[in-house]
Amino acid sequence: MKTRKLFIFLILFMATLLLVGCKKDNKDSTTTDNYVQPTITEASKVVYEKGSIKVTKDEIYKSMRLSNLIAILVNDIDTYLLQTEIASISEDDDFYKLAYNYVIYGDSSIAEEDKDDETKTNSEYNLYLNGYRTEASQKQYIKLEAARIKKAYQEIVNADSKSSLYVSDETLKSYYESNKYKDTTIKAIIVSYLSEND
Repeated sequence: MKTRKLFIFLILFMATLLLVGCKKDNKDSTTTDNYVQPTITEASKVVYEKGSIKVTKDEIYKSMRLSNLIAILVNDIDTYLLQTEIASISEDDDFYKLAYNYVIYGDSSIAEEDKDDETKTNSEYNLYLNGYRTEASQKQYIKLEAARIKKAYQEIVNADSKSSLYVSDETLKSYYESNKYKDTTIKAIIVSYLSEND
């Protein structure tokens, strides 16, 4: 019951933020904590047009703000719901390593030799831009991702045949058979050279 009340409170709180953040006329763009609300130059400028569809800079900006607020809400709700899983995860945990590779390199099973510094730097910068400004907050976000993976794994592994998450051996076999390469014939191309210089 307590979880449900908190969940409802979080939804109402975020809905209030959405309404306040998306009001039409924001005459004073400076808040009390000296944060300056970004403004768009040429907000009504059409950046995409096809047929009767027109998209302005302002519409894109509002859409991005809304998407960001929704992502924050989802992360806050998941952080609350996955407290136990988050607390149980350390940086040595396999789920943390999977989440780290996914967040930083975009591939949870990336090989060590395929990791590059440029991708890591770009990903850490993106985390910074998304509000994870310290190393500790970035690690906490990766722990949240690890907790999501861990919870999903546990739910799937523990699912019984009546659950919508259950995957039977027959389902796996059928999936494999319908998705494997049908033609695995290997053909060689023979290239003849006229001399050692070719």
